[in-house]
Amino acid sequence: MKARSQLFACLVYLGVAAIVILGFGTSMFVLVGASKGLSQAAAREKTVLDARIEDAREIKRALAKSIEIPPLPPITARPLREKMTTIATQEPAKAPRAKLSHAALNAMAMQQQPEGRSTTPVFDRHTSNY
Repeated sequence: MKARSQLFACLVYLGVAAIVILGFGTSMFVLVGASKGLSQAAAREKTVLDARIEDAREIKRALAKSIEIPPLPPITARPLREKMTTIATQEPAKAPRAKLSHAALNAMAMQQQPEGRSTTPVFDRHTSNY
């Protein structure tokens, strides 16, 4: 009887341990699956950086395409510049100047300076504050 009770106790102990291990494994499987779902949901939300990267890629694709521009027709109008250069080359009319007498023309040339006074100040390096 004692042998049966020990065998029964061992089997119960192993059964409980197996149930605990299976429960732990199942809970880890559920947790990992849930965390993958959360990370995928977070990846689906667009951030400001993702929007700017997408805009930059769209601009890059648009700039990579070549644009076909038809050639311009030949110039048939006469340029306005020819008229402007002929007007600019003519000298403007000078206003008549009043005739000055010879004494008036030489009036400033003969100005006398008082003695002992020069037109430019002389600075002494040793006493100057500059």
